[in-house]
This record gives sequence, C-alpha cells and structure tokens, in this order.
Amino acid sequence: MINNYRTIQVNGCSYELVVDEAQRPFVERLLAGATQADREVDELGVPANPHWLRLIVLALRWYRRVVSLKLGHRCVFDPSCSRYAELAFRHRGVLHGAALTLRRLYLCRPGKGGNDFPIKLGR
Repeated sequence: MINNYRTIQVNGCSYELVVDEAQRPFVERLLAGATQADREVDELGVPANPHWLRLIVLALRWYRRVVSLKLGHRCVFDPSCSRYAELAFRHRGVLHGAALTLRRLYLCRPGKGGNDFPIKLGR
C-alpha cells in the first residue's frame, strides 16, 4: 500500500514523492544520488585505528566511488549495503560486522527493502 509522503531536494528543487516505504530508498537514490542515511555515513571520517577497520572502510569507499557507480543505484535498503557494512564493521567488530554484512547481502533482492541499520543513528 502506498501511503508514504517524502520530500527530497534535488539540485535545489523540492519534490514530494508518494512511494511504498520499501521502495523509497531506491527511488530517492535514483533522483538524489543518496539518502539522508547514506550522507550521514559518508560524513564519518576514515578511522586511523585499528588498521583492519581503516582498510575495510577505505575498500568500501573505493567500491562506492568506482564499482557501485557502474552498477547503478540498485540498493533497496537504507542505508545502502556498502554503507551498512561500514557501520557494521565500525560498531560491531570484524566477525559480527562480517556476519551482519553477509545477512544484509542475502536479503538484498527485489521485493525486499526499507530501513535496516546495524546500529541506531543519531536522528
């Protein structure tokens, strides 16, 4: 059932969307390039320590900058799967973060979607 109104800004113009909440992240990324949650994760600094976390964050950001752009905005979750992975590794550690990331990737397919966070963001 479509009952969610969402206003987004694209190049200084406001648009009001009426979309199913499960499809909202996908539509918002198509129009604006990122969701609010995506932008919040992108604003986090690259950690200096531990070194494994620094390498994972840099690899995920490289993936978003190079590979993800070629694939297009397909993720139906908010935040995107690579940003979810970054948060999971930052807040849950290497083993639990990897397990959460694999679970998210397993769920990422048509018919799924919506908001899914490994932690609570400060909103």
